[in-house]
Amino acid sequence: RDECRSVGADDHRDAVENGDLIAVVRTGTNTSNMVSTRSSDGGRTWGPPGALAEPGVCPQLRRMGDGTLVMSYGTRQYVHTAASWDGGRTWFDPVTLDTGQGTGYTSIQTLSADSYRVVYDESTFESFQPAGNHM
Repeated sequence: RDECRSVGADDHRDAVENGDLIAVVRTGTNTSNMVSTRSSDGGRTWGPPGALAEPGVCPQLRRMGDGTLVMSYGTRQYVHTAASWDGGRTWFDPVTLDTGQGTGYTSIQTLSADSYRVVYDESTFESFQPAGNHM
């Protein structure tokens, strides 16, 4: 994965079972739907993007030990996670983890072959908070 070129300014890539790479890419503001694209040559070229049903920033992907592909992403109003059992071709409805204000940026941490956690911030992103923000 380290030799892959960036697909977009705000993207994340991971390998799927057949060795292809899948990338999920932010396409604009936090109200623009993300897209996914695939590469079968180690990231030298990428296929046409397919629109995902959700907007989001800084999507994160992780292939779990059991082959499940999980994704986390957010906007300034929510944080979601979703799962795919077919290498990212289809995604189950996302689970909402938080509906408070924040940046929408997330990170996935693998806990075991079939469990993970999503780390995200909680902040009054659009207004000053004298006591500081939380993480």
